[in-house]
Parts: sequence; C-alpha cells; structure tokens
Amino acid sequence: MQSETEIILLTSNNMEGNGCKSFIELNKPGCKISLMLLSSDYDFDCFNFNGLSKNAIVIFDFDSFKNDNALFFIQKLTQEGIRTIIYSQLSTPGLILKAKQHLISGYVSKHSSPDCLLSCINVLELGGFYYDPIFFDLLKKISSFEEELSLTQRNVVYEVLSSPNKSLKEIAAQLDLSKHTAEVHLSNIYHKANVNNYSELLTYFSL
Repeated sequence: MQSETEIILLTSNNMEGNGCKSFIELNKPGCKISLMLLSSDYDFDCFNFNGLSKNAIVIFDFDSFKNDNALFFIQKLTQEGIRTIIYSQLSTPGLILKAKQHLISGYVSKHSSPDCLLSCINVLELGGFYYDPIFFDLLKKISSFEEELSLTQRNVVYEVLSSPNKSLKEIAAQLDLSKHTAEVHLSNIYHKANVNNYSELLTYFSL
C-alpha cells in the first residue's frame, strides 16, 4: 500500500502559505499538508534535514526569501532525496536552467493556474519531473542549444542567464576561469546562438 504523501510548504509569508495550504487540502484530501514558516532572511545552513521525511514533497516559496543561499538550499533538498517544487513569480531563464541543471523535481510559476501546482504534485508523486508548460518553448530551445555546447560553455550560459547584472569578470571568477577564457567561450556561444552581444543573448533565451 502506497504511504500517504506528506506535503510541506516552506515560506515566510503566512497569508500566502495558508492560502496555498487550504487550496491543496481542498483538492488533495489524501495528503498530509503542513506549513513551515521561516523568516525571510533565514539562514538555511541551520536547517535540520533530519526532520523531513524522504516521502515528503517540499513546495518552496522562492519569492518569500531574501537569502542568496535559497537556491543552494533547494539543491541540498534534492541531494537529500527530497522532491522539491520551486513555486515562484520569477521565471528567469537562468533560474529555470539552474533548476534543470540540478535536477530539481518541479518548477511552477505563480502566474499559472493553481491547477498547475496540483498537476506538479501528482507527477512528483509518481516519481516524475514537472516544469510549468509556460516554460516548454524555452526548455525546448535550451535542450537543442545545449547539444552544441561544451560543459564549460553550458556553465557560462547558466551563469550569464542566472546573473545578468554580473560582470564577465565576476562570472569568470565564479566558474574558476580567467576573464580571457570566459570571453572566448562567450564569443563561441554568441556565434552558436547567432547573436552579436550580451543583450541579444538574453533576448534569445527570454520567455
């Protein structure tokens, strides 16, 4: 007999969290649902992973946390074998790419119908991955483009799209590359995407 799915809503927004909890309770009566409220600047390094069931699905309210380590924390949840859904108004190509790169189980936009979140939970319960259908064209373009890139070039693209305000020097340092090497990789990426500059690359991958 399949054990009851435990759903944990991780948020700093009590009102939005309770609204989401009530919606899931209404539509998924067979699930055990709990709300875990943390401060918006919570230090995720202090989080006790031992308190989470391996059968849990964590819905992470990405927008409600100001901590720069939020994405790293989601990656850690995944490494611990806990299925995680990023639930966010943010749908930047870079964040979607990083979620895909780190095998985050689900990503749902708050701009979509609430039914989309239910669909994501249903797919995760069956052991699958679910990314909001509004990301379909972007993910298709990314998948096709990745085949033409080396691993280092992919990482450069991920960093550029995730942190469009970072300088190339900062991106190079993040990837442990020299600025010159990063420039060469970026030039090759421009060529493969048939764009001329940084701004056009961002536009190429925009939703």
